[in-house]
Amino acid sequence: MADEPMGLLLLAMALAGTVPLWVVARPPLTDLPQHVHLTAVVGDLLFGGGSADYVLRPASFGYLLWYATAALLAQAVGPLVAVKLMLTAATAAIPLALGSLCRALGREVTPAFVALGLIWNPLLYLGFAQFWCAIPCAFFAAAAALRAGGPGGRAHRWRAAALGALATALHPMVGAVFVGLTLSRGRRPGAALAITVPAIAVAALWLLVAPAGTDWLASLTDPALETRRQDAAEALGAAPSWLADILAGVHDTERFAGWSLATLLGVVLGRGVRRAGVVLIVGGLLALYVLAPLARGWVWPIAPRFLVLGTMLLVVVLPFPERGWVRRGLVLAHVALAVVAVVDTAVHFRRFARESGDVESAIACVPAGAHLVAWVPDPASEHLAYWPYTHFAAFAQAERGGSYAFSFASHPSAPVAWRTPPPEVPPNGFQPHRVDPESALEPFDTVFVRGEEARLTAPRFERICAGGAWSVWRARSAAEVAGRSRPGPPGG
Repeated sequence: MADEPMGLLLLAMALAGTVPLWVVARPPLTDLPQHVHLTAVVGDLLFGGGSADYVLRPASFGYLLWYATAALLAQAVGPLVAVKLMLTAATAAIPLALGSLCRALGREVTPAFVALGLIWNPLLYLGFAQFWCAIPCAFFAAAAALRAGGPGGRAHRWRAAALGALATALHPMVGAVFVGLTLSRGRRPGAALAITVPAIAVAALWLLVAPAGTDWLASLTDPALETRRQDAAEALGAAPSWLADILAGVHDTERFAGWSLATLLGVVLGRGVRRAGVVLIVGGLLALYVLAPLARGWVWPIAPRFLVLGTMLLVVVLPFPERGWVRRGLVLAHVALAVVAVVDTAVHFRRFARESGDVESAIACVPAGAHLVAWVPDPASEHLAYWPYTHFAAFAQAERGGSYAFSFASHPSAPVAWRTPPPEVPPNGFQPHRVDPESALEPFDTVFVRGEEARLTAPRFERICAGGAWSVWRARSAAEVAGRSRPGPPGG
């Protein structure tokens, strides 16, 4: 295969990797409804008539930039499609950014085809949008920085500095990877350091000003903060799951085994690991996966982010064949594996859509401007891993306005904050075995319920519509409750 056809094939596969985001109206990425909800709120605050429940938090400048961009898109296509477009752009850009990084390292784009098998991983499926969007920014920036010593050096330097600062604003962890890759180029360390100055400045601003940054600094000296760790054996055993496991059953396990075998065969047939500096960064990231906590406070998961970044960069430096039929065979094998992964993921997303039922009717039934809370006893799906129904009620807030109790506005990283915070909601939302609906749901006027077994039997709630697994309940006033409980007239 010539270089140009190879580049076109990579572009086609990068675009094909985004298909699961569009085969259903509402992809089951766990945090997607929250991103749609916050995009709608930011849109109201920046371009609409404001919000009675939320205010902007400019200090969260990185996330505000992301949501403001999505909100601007939403003026034309709506919040849901806008967020899907943002995730689509990042998902397609990651293989292309890895290909650009390969070129900057003096390689063919073969490793970028290998990395196609790493795209649909739990971090994308969980919906970590800003982290995901920061990755291609960092890789494109590092590629430009590595080219800065050659032709067009000035343009490459400006591009690297701008994209590196953007990656850092979106997610400082990913920005640190850009800084490391840039400083690894070895030649002219002063020029390399100059390229990273904007990213370092953004990271410092995040630590000093952004609520998430100041919260992180404070957490370092808080011995009471809950921390979950895994030992080395647990971390190594869980690594395949963090790289591939998003579907129910063994599909992911089988595909990852095939990907690993094809990758190992490519390494055996290749020669020479590339760029010692990048290898050191890869080693550091993989070590941090083992050493870093799995969760700390409200932030989860932490360590697997190092694993995904480290594995993507590991692929870039592994010694794959660069010429001849062996290279063509390796590329075609990984293309086939990627196609299977995309089709399998899309099929499971379609099954999920059928399982989720008529959520559109339930959303339409929510009163405009409601103070909404979700009641979802079982947020899991038969077809997917993790908990895709956890935040589904946030879709209703995005489309009907008002407020949503279990909102990411309560997190320090969010670009908006509550005007008046609602009562605290448990980390996984209200669940019947945790709270009493009569008292816990008191402050809210509308309840979005999934599951027939989750019927609200307290007298103050009245079901106003139901369809399949979904129902919407209205909180009656005290006078209505008293009127219903009063004995009726005697007689026939």
